[in-house]
Amino acid sequence: MQAGKRRAFWGRALPEEESSVNTNVVAVKRSRPSKSALVILLLVVALIGTIIVIATPNLLRSRIAADPARYAALQAPSAEGGADRAGIPKLVVDFRKVVRTGSLELEVKDPVETAEALRQLAAREHGYLESSNVWGASDSLQTAHVTLRVPAERFDAVRLEVRKLGVRMTNERVESKDVTGEYVDLESSLRNYRAEEQQYLEIMKRAGAVKDTLEVARQLAEVRGRIERTQGQWKLLGQQVEMATLSVSLRSQSVTAIGGVRWQPLARIRMALRDAAQDLADYGDFLILVLFRLPVILLWVLTLAAMAALGWKLARWLWRKLFVAAPALA
Repeated sequence: MQAGKRRAFWGRALPEEESSVNTNVVAVKRSRPSKSALVILLLVVALIGTIIVIATPNLLRSRIAADPARYAALQAPSAEGGADRAGIPKLVVDFRKVVRTGSLELEVKDPVETAEALRQLAAREHGYLESSNVWGASDSLQTAHVTLRVPAERFDAVRLEVRKLGVRMTNERVESKDVTGEYVDLESSLRNYRAEEQQYLEIMKRAGAVKDTLEVARQLAEVRGRIERTQGQWKLLGQQVEMATLSVSLRSQSVTAIGGVRWQPLARIRMALRDAAQDLADYGDFLILVLFRLPVILLWVLTLAAMAALGWKLARWLWRKLFVAAPALA
């Protein structure tokens, strides 16, 4: 009889211990992160790494543009000419590359004669007349606008000579724009395209099938098109650096002397009307810009809002799966 009681007691105790052990095991299993959460976490890490890899070249390019002198010092050993392993000649960048522009507003006795004198001055300085426009019928109301291209090293001397042609100078502006970063970018792109062209030429020599030859020829044509466009931009920028631009506005001298005071009513009225027309044009351009870009701006706002909401939900879901343990069963 006592043996039967002992068996009944142990029969009740063992199931209770087993159930408690199973409960603890379930709790431990639920506290572990799921495989789907780990996969999503790995994908997020891979996406961040991809963004870093893509953004690094752009960051380096912006640093080179911001400090071209330092880049020139680093590239000094390889800027001595010669050719690389692919046989492409090394391009030497003569730092710094600066585009100089200037503008003058002069009062002259005869705008037509002064415009001709400006053309002759540009020819003497080994430059040329880019454009010349004259407005007005009568001599007292004539105005002219002349654009000259002169060598950059003679820019200041030419500007001083132009000032001597006027009776009175009313405005002068001189600007210098550093384009070294843009010049380096175009040069690097041109060098890479030429290296790619050499690779396609080597592949074409080894191509046996007609299909492969046609495909390589198509790729080679695209690369050569990029070379021509980049080389054109590179040469244009070099010409802008070598030849400075000087714009000269000429207007007839219409002065009424009242008690020794120089009064120019017609000139002031023309300037006011010109400024008012320009302000109206700028206002219209701004309205057109906002009107046509408003859908794009709204689309960007909605896209960023959706990405932020999705990221917030994903972060909360990962937090619950990885760090918030499930409550143990009683």
